[in-house]
Amino acid sequence: MPPALEIGERLARARALRGWSQAALAEATGIDQSAIALYETGRRTARPGRVHELATALDVSASWLATGEGEPRPPASRSDLERIEAKLDEVLELLRETDHERENAVRDIEGIAGEPPHGK
Repeated sequence: MPPALEIGERLARARALRGWSQAALAEATGIDQSAIALYETGRRTARPGRVHELATALDVSASWLATGEGEPRPPASRSDLERIEAKLDEVLELLRETDHERENAVRDIEGIAGEPPHGK
């Protein structure tokens, strides 16, 4: 199988897994949709700079896209992990606030339901 076709198959796979059309990938990268179609069919070979642009847009490793070796996704950096941890902390805090608000609402409802109707 020619290397261009193999790259094209990986490119099409990565694009499909992201749920993007060729037009969406073209918009994200500024690369013509027709060029993307040619890369995917193996009728044109992407220059290394283009492979890097495509990999970045698709959030895959440029090395994997170019050669098929290694993992499709680049390993997370320390800053990526710290950013994810901070986001998880935010979500947990929102959940705690929601639980507290829900408990207060239940108490309020129970208090209202437990009181006799006014005027009786």
